[in-house]
Amino acid sequence: MKIAIDCRMFGMSGIGLFLKNFLDYALPHYPDIHFLLLGDYRLEIYSHLDNVIVRNIDILPFSMKEYLSFPVKEINDCDVYFNPNYNIPSGINIPICCTIHDLLFWDVKEVSSLIGRWIRILAVKRAYHLAKLIFTVSDFSLSRIHKRLGYKRAVITYNALRPMTRYEYTFTSDKKYIVFVGNVKPHKGLKDLLTAYTTFGLHTNYDLVIVGDYQNLKTACPELLKYKKVNGVSFTGKVSDEKLLTLIGSAAMLVQPSVYEGFGIPPMEALFLGVPVVLSDIPVFKEIYSDFPVMFFECENPQNLAEAICRIIPYTEEEKKYIRNKILSKYSQKAVSEPIIQAIIEIYNESSTNR
Repeated sequence: MKIAIDCRMFGMSGIGLFLKNFLDYALPHYPDIHFLLLGDYRLEIYSHLDNVIVRNIDILPFSMKEYLSFPVKEINDCDVYFNPNYNIPSGINIPICCTIHDLLFWDVKEVSSLIGRWIRILAVKRAYHLAKLIFTVSDFSLSRIHKRLGYKRAVITYNALRPMTRYEYTFTSDKKYIVFVGNVKPHKGLKDLLTAYTTFGLHTNYDLVIVGDYQNLKTACPELLKYKKVNGVSFTGKVSDEKLLTLIGSAAMLVQPSVYEGFGIPPMEALFLGVPVVLSDIPVFKEIYSDFPVMFFECENPQNLAEAICRIIPYTEEEKKYIRNKILSKYSQKAVSEPIIQAIIEIYNESSTNR
């Protein structure tokens, strides 16, 4: 069996992390399956494996070139095509499996331009029509897919936590800080956190560290950058994975005030590192995190957010151990990747039977 995988988003946040977690586990653990990886030089880290062929391509996702000159001949020599996103090149005549992480662009108009929004809507409709199987990352995302696109064969495969070595973290300053992780976009709810921080006295006990890209984003919230002048507030911009985990692991707490998410991985990383978490009570956070000792607040209510922050207490060592074990049982690379591989094998077996 040979699986072609679109890896062009490898190295990016979100989908890129989802993809890397899958590749890190699946490629070495399924030596009898051959993989054709389509992407750039970063995939060379897998080229030493006997069951892997890396095909370097310089074609951007959602570009016209993707539809006109993608290497579909090589793909069609495989048995199944897997795309961790919903941009499907033309000319593929083997079974297609793809992942729809969320429908943010459809449900929250502010995150894309009108033209960008409709390009994505048409692309996701096309993918939904072409795919034999859809993967998604939460019950919430599946419910939105059903609402917008109808019912189709789908498998929920949660996001995996990247492997972490346990470090002993120390605060980087005398004053404890709250950490927020996410690009400065409307659906991340950062405005509510900044309002809570500046209006309800949180600055007297905590600094606020905002980790995430705020430059060169077409749908960023530039009005929030005025808070860079507020004492105690710092914007780090995009940082390396190692720096990110250090900033999370050294924080007094992580606050994720999102108004919309498909899954939300930073709170999981914080929990694994033993850092208390405050979350908005949106459906997907309630789905993923209700079994963990997190603090929920009413979404888009800065005062309620400030009150939740003030109620946070550090986890005990017993709680930290419970949290880590629970995460590893459900959100490890193995726990997430094996259902994907098994579902793809099932699609392959069905297509072989029907030939």
